[in-house]
This record gives sequence, C-alpha cells and structure tokens, in this order.
Amino acid sequence: MCINKGGLLKLNFHSSVAVNKMLKHLSQSFSELSVLRRLIFAIVSLPKDLPDLWNIAIKFAAGENVHLSESDVKIAIENLKEMDAAAFSKDSELLAELMKCESGKSSKPLGIVLLSSIQFCRECSKPLLVRKDRPSSIVMYDDILGTVPCTHYHRYCSSRRCDYKQYYGYHTKGGSSEVLYDSDWESLPYFVSSRETAFSNKLLCRINGEILVGQLSFMQCADLYNHLHNYHTPTGEISR
Repeated sequence: MCINKGGLLKLNFHSSVAVNKMLKHLSQSFSELSVLRRLIFAIVSLPKDLPDLWNIAIKFAAGENVHLSESDVKIAIENLKEMDAAAFSKDSELLAELMKCESGKSSKPLGIVLLSSIQFCRECSKPLLVRKDRPSSIVMYDDILGTVPCTHYHRYCSSRRCDYKQYYGYHTKGGSSEVLYDSDWESLPYFVSSRETAFSNKLLCRINGEILVGQLSFMQCADLYNHLHNYHTPTGEISR
C-alpha cells in the first residue's frame, strides 16, 4: 500500500479488494476485456473534472446495476494504470503507432489496412481465402488523418475452377479485370477508386457538400484539404 503525490490511496493490484470487487461486478454481464476497454475509453474521453465522472464511466462500461463507491473505482483505475499505462493512450495516438508498424515481411509501414469481410464466393459459395503474399500498397486520402499509406489485401475463391476475387468494396470474376462494386460499398468506411488510390467515405461526403452546398470547385476542395492538413498546394497559395 502506498500514497501517490495526489494523496490517493493505491493498493497492490492482486491484493486490492476494490479491484477484485469491481472486476467481479463487471464480469457478470460482459467479458472482462470488453468492459475494461469501455471503462478506459470513458476515462480517457471525458474531462477529468466532470461531476460524477466515475459513476458515469462505470455505467457506460457495465450498465446501471453496478454500484461502487468513488474511492473504490479510483483505486481500481490507478491500479489499472500501474498495470499498463499505455492502455490509457488515446485511440488516435494508438492508431498512429499501429500504422507505422511494418507490413508482414515488408519494411513498408502498414498504414490503414483494407481487407473485405466477405467470407464466401458470390459465384460458387465456396470459402474465400486471403492472399497473404500479395498485398498492394496504395495511397489513402482521409478526412482526419490526411494522406496516409494503405495496405490492401484481397481474397480469392478456394475452388480451383473459380476465378473470383474479392477486394475491399469490389470484386472481379471469371478472370476479367472489370471492376464490379459491391452493393454495400457506400456503408464501408473507405472507397477504393483505383488500384493505387482510396478515399475515406467521410472525406467524399465532405467534398460533396463543399461542391453542392458551398459551390466550391474541385480545385478549391483540393486546396482546402491541403490547407487543413498543412500540405503545400502546387501553386503555393489557395485558389480563389
């Protein structure tokens, strides 16, 4: 047992009655990992001086039926931080680190990973397999992240007699190079416009609004994108 600089009592994680009590309650209706993730997300996202912060975080993580004192939860949170302080990094910070990881055996950064969730062939219903040795490196234009690298994997049909390939948001069949977009492509986070380029659908939606509502030209939309992400425009100034 020790006292930190702020005067908060902290107990050893394994012997803390408060931590064991909290995890016992939280694990009644949720898996431990998912509850802790929601708890950490709430603590990171909400202002530290928010009134009733701890009760709000607990209710968000585990529901209305968990009742713990503020001191119990504070001790639990501090012990969780001691256990793994990196777990309290913001999602954006962790994503930036993850995108810098190398892609498999390649020395290229992983970037944003695109891999279709479709598991079965549309032509013969056989299982689809991931082509692990041939990911393509493309450029992603994202509303928040800016211009970032992207790794695009595709799936292929497990039947030797079928030449179906499933990409992120589109597919090809019969050995043809014709791109056939999936019916649900608009519901996906990203849109692959070519084998070299992809966009976040949020960015496309924003550009659509800038053109239709703001009456901007496409060049002005591009200049605005470059300005927001601190990129230099080709002309060195914003188009008028």
